[in-house]
Amino acid sequence: MKPFNIEDVFSSKGRVKVLRVLIEHKALNITEIVRRSTLSYSSVVKHLRFLSQIGLVRERRYGKIRIFFVNEDHDLIKALKKILVAENRSKPPSS
Repeated sequence: MKPFNIEDVFSSKGRVKVLRVLIEHKALNITEIVRRSTLSYSSVVKHLRFLSQIGLVRERRYGKIRIFFVNEDHDLIKALKKILVAENRSKPPSS
């Protein structure tokens, strides 16, 4: 696991989108992350590589299929989950 600054994680909207998608959907392959985040394939791969290097995201391989999921034990992921729950509570109900 490589050391990081909090600014490195949150300086990119794309990285935040990838984290949000993985927190909301638990485990996904790259194609699904691309579809749900509306980012390009190359951007998602770049963000996943960075997030994996710093230990926020983990990868499991099943043959050629790569499944990504957040590291539930990481303190930053725990905090981010709480922030997303609070954000969802503060949104007005949809009509």
